[in-house]
Amino acid sequence: MNTITQYLRRGTLDEQTAAVMKRLAKDKLERAILDVAYANGSYEKEMEQATLLKETKKKR
Repeated sequence: MNTITQYLRRGTLDEQTAAVMKRLAKDKLERAILDVAYANGSYEKEMEQATLLKETKKKR
């Protein structure tokens, strides 16, 4: 989430996009805590900034 905040400060992301990305990241973190298979599998790839941004754009 620090990187998302940095992008927001630099003006690379708008506030709405950053908020959605933060929510997605938090949801994925909570899922990884509860699901070891997910944490050991696709979690790392899904948490990359480019992947979060792509998923955010799909949701909009």
